[in-house]
Amino acid sequence: MLPVADLVSVARDGHMRSLTDEECDRFLGSIDCGTNAAVEADLELAGGVEAYLEFTDPNAPLTGAGVSLAGWYPVETFQVNAPSLDAALEPTGLRIDYRQFDDIRRLSVEDMREFDVVLYREPAWMSWAAEHEAIVELSFLDPVELEDRFGPMVASIGRAIGPDGASGVYGIPRVLTSLSSVFYRRDVFEDQGYDIPATYDELVALSDRILADGSTPWCWAGRWIDGPVGGFPLTDWIEAMLLTGSGPEIYESWVRGDIAFDSGSVRDAFDRLGGLVFPDGYTAGGSAEVPAVDFWTPAFSITEQQPACLMTLATSIISEIVPANRRDMLGMFELPGPDGTTPALLIGGNHWSMAADTPENRAVIEAILSGAHAQVAMRAVGSFVSPDIGFEYSSSNNVYDLGEPSTLQFELGDLIHESIREGRAAWDGADRMPIDFSAGEFLTIPAAWFEEGPAALDQVLHELDAARVAANR
Repeated sequence: MLPVADLVSVARDGHMRSLTDEECDRFLGSIDCGTNAAVEADLELAGGVEAYLEFTDPNAPLTGAGVSLAGWYPVETFQVNAPSLDAALEPTGLRIDYRQFDDIRRLSVEDMREFDVVLYREPAWMSWAAEHEAIVELSFLDPVELEDRFGPMVASIGRAIGPDGASGVYGIPRVLTSLSSVFYRRDVFEDQGYDIPATYDELVALSDRILADGSTPWCWAGRWIDGPVGGFPLTDWIEAMLLTGSGPEIYESWVRGDIAFDSGSVRDAFDRLGGLVFPDGYTAGGSAEVPAVDFWTPAFSITEQQPACLMTLATSIISEIVPANRRDMLGMFELPGPDGTTPALLIGGNHWSMAADTPENRAVIEAILSGAHAQVAMRAVGSFVSPDIGFEYSSSNNVYDLGEPSTLQFELGDLIHESIREGRAAWDGADRMPIDFSAGEFLTIPAAWFEEGPAALDQVLHELDAARVAANR
């Protein structure tokens, strides 16, 4: 008779098999993995999905394998980003099969079964997806290393509560953007001797001086590209005014819902924004048209030979929109607060998550974290800022023959990274609010304030509070 250990080994060998479609769907979020790996008969006792990974040769070539990606980028925008992904994935042999999802914020658990990885903006969606097992924990990443690399605040945005009630890393940042920067026509400011304002009152005085000199101070654009009237630029402006005017503590209380829209701090934020929008002659095209102005319009208006305006408050994505030969015409300064101290900076960005824990999906996440991705993205995407606060750009090995980053791009990177290191950066609050509110009424209700003027503020604040309460039920 064989020893007990040998008997167990023989029995185990006799019960090796491939995953069933049901197990593929349950453990890996796919129904196409049945022949990919042999597993023990009792998969759960054998270690669940980790058993699959152990039985998968980590050195097996991935060449030719496709990873399906759901993203919010229009296909044309994704193609601009493609060289950086190609460079990062080249050592793995993987390819990305991209599909734009009409409303990434409403990807369901069923939708996610069609994809391997997802690219999105809203941490609120990530929190929902983690709780409902539409995405999986990135358990192979070290949270401490992520904090060191991205800073505690940015790293925390990628954490969520999983179905077991424990906190874990579910998303990694791909790119950072500034949402509270004022962009201006650099050469005109220099020629006219305009000083960069250090306080909100100085910004109003500068606007008055520009108007008196015969130019229009501001362009405002509230409509996202090809979107409905009103959109996230409107929410960014309100958030920026609240953060720089009342500080991070009040701002975070408002994000959590502890402070209402109809409160002194938020009213003051609207009033400060109104002080730059509503005065006669301040806004190109007039304030009533702001919600319908396309997002890209100010960047082109400011950089025309005869600029239609000299300033705009916008996300740093606008530096990507203008042609490369115009980017250095744009200067940038932080939206100032009331007292001249260095203000907090509102930032946002995109995150990646996995729908299933597979070697291919892990390889994609690790590729996004690689230096190759960021180096090429700096040249391929005119607004790219790495989430790595220690990132250093190198102009060597430009295998894709892309242009060099603009002066503005380096300035944005320095600003964002410095604000994170100094602990004065705050993440876009709208993207952390309930999806039904942040993707719905918060985008549309403020449009009435621009269209009807300051007298509409009471009604706008009342409707925003009611909509947020309803979304939290």
